[in-house]
This record gives sequence, C-alpha cells and structure tokens, in this order.
Amino acid sequence: MVILFVFNVLWTLLYDTQYAMGDFEDDQHLSLHSSVKFFGTYVHTFNAILMAILVFILALLTRTWMGWMMVLFSGLLFLWQWRQLRDGHWRKNAMSVFLSHMYLGGIWIFWLYGQI
Repeated sequence: MVILFVFNVLWTLLYDTQYAMGDFEDDQHLSLHSSVKFFGTYVHTFNAILMAILVFILALLTRTWMGWMMVLFSGLLFLWQWRQLRDGHWRKNAMSVFLSHMYLGGIWIFWLYGQI
C-alpha cells in the first residue's frame, strides 16, 4: 500500500507541474510559487524523471499481460506528453497534456480493479 501512496503523490506532482506550465506567465505576475518556477529550465528533466519513476513502479506491480499493455500505453502517453511540452510549447499544449491524465487515471483504475 505504501508504494501506491508514493505512486499517487508522484503522479499528482507530475500533473500539477504540467498544469502549472500552462499558467506560468500568470504565476510570474502574481508572485506565486510553483514547481515550474522552482525547477526553471530543468522542468522538462523533472517531468521526465517523474514519468520514468511512475512507469517503473507500474512495471514492478504488473503481473499480467493486460498490466504490461497498461505499462506500454502509459509510457507512450508519457512520451507524447513530454514531446508536447518541450521546446517552449507550454502555452498552447499544457491544457491538453493535463487533460490526458484522465486517460491514465482511467486505465490505472481499470488495472487496479483487475488486480483485486
């Protein structure tokens, strides 16, 4: 159960950082603190590390072929997210990347239900 808690915290940190990338200009004007401001130019590296850790945790917990399909789909969606946010395309792509986490949550809930 501890590993699922850690997984949830890391996932929340990832999607919140991606959402903050879309609000970055507003955060600068309002003097708000966010992970994007904290990591600065390393925010893409931070996102990639979180994505890799999440896929690794999923792989550790997977024991079925359906689980491995979920790991593959999650990895591909993370790769798509990373590519959408790189090279300064934050403003136009951050919201679609943030909303794509609904798909991740859906397949992870479906997978967890199958593990019971």
